[in-house]
Amino acid sequence: MPSPPLIKPHLEYPLVARLKERGMIIPDEARAIRKLSQIGYYRLSGFSYPCSRPRFDYGVHFNALNSDKDDIITLIYMRRHFELTDDKGDAYQVLSNLLHKRERAIDTREPKGTGENHPEMEGGKFSSGCDQLINVMPSFSYSDMLHRVEDKDSLKSLYESCSNGYEKLQVCRLIEHEENNAVVEKSIKQTYHIENEFICQLDLAEFDTIPEYVISKCDAIVSGDSA
Repeated sequence: MPSPPLIKPHLEYPLVARLKERGMIIPDEARAIRKLSQIGYYRLSGFSYPCSRPRFDYGVHFNALNSDKDDIITLIYMRRHFELTDDKGDAYQVLSNLLHKRERAIDTREPKGTGENHPEMEGGKFSSGCDQLINVMPSFSYSDMLHRVEDKDSLKSLYESCSNGYEKLQVCRLIEHEENNAVVEKSIKQTYHIENEFICQLDLAEFDTIPEYVISKCDAIVSGDSA
């Protein structure tokens, strides 16, 4: 009589709790659980190698005073730092508005009102956010930086000076364009901008995480050959 097949039951490990116990910073547990259900636990193993080395100081890594990068690139990294540290305070709100090219800043911490829009950011909070950024970048001026992110030719020159794929992707997003390929557009605006940001974090100055085909499309957009 043949032996019955051996069926190994699935084990229900509290993965998020275990990862936190091992030192991983997980600001959004619900999202982490959702992503683990999509990609599995073991696909995270590759991220453990840089984590085995001493952690770098995000404050130093993204600090404008310790960087020779263009001010726009520095501000992009600063916004990422605020996101990683789950700090959506006044400075983050100012940066988010700037990189969305808003002349009148809104406050996404406040509930949406008429027309499903967030209210305008209070003057005191806006000034406080600008002051916090000036403490790090003394040359910061919202109006001057807004002019720069609205200058397409300036952004194209900046794109050519970027040192990695993440910087190119972010600058490409600042350049207004129309993209007929929905898959590529989603890659540029969502997948590699948002989806891979918060569960695990690699040092973007050392690890280029953006696929070459996405950067090739960004190159075409910036050069005007994306049709």
